[in-house]
Amino acid sequence: MVTRILATIIISLVLITNSIAGYTPGKKHLEREGVIGLILYLNGKMIEHVFKPNLSACMKSKRVAQRQMDSNGKAERVQFQCKILVADIEEDTQAKYGFRIIKVHSGH
Repeated sequence: MVTRILATIIISLVLITNSIAGYTPGKKHLEREGVIGLILYLNGKMIEHVFKPNLSACMKSKRVAQRQMDSNGKAERVQFQCKILVADIEEDTQAKYGFRIIKVHSGH
């Protein structure tokens, strides 16, 4: 029993270390215009933003996320919007589309 717990802890530490060590920041693109982002608002305040390569991909992600919120009964507090932003983005090999939004300057 103790061996199993120790093995679980060791495996967890290895996985966490690998995920942290695997990320290296890429090239930054500051104040880039025309960035499409899926924005998550909670009680009217922006709390999350995700890079999307085009408006079609953004709308698809928005529909999926909104349906998930509707099924959980939390749709009245949570709102998703696709917007064209001026934002700082960074190349990220671990992100689905190769970029991530670091900071939103306008459009939110």
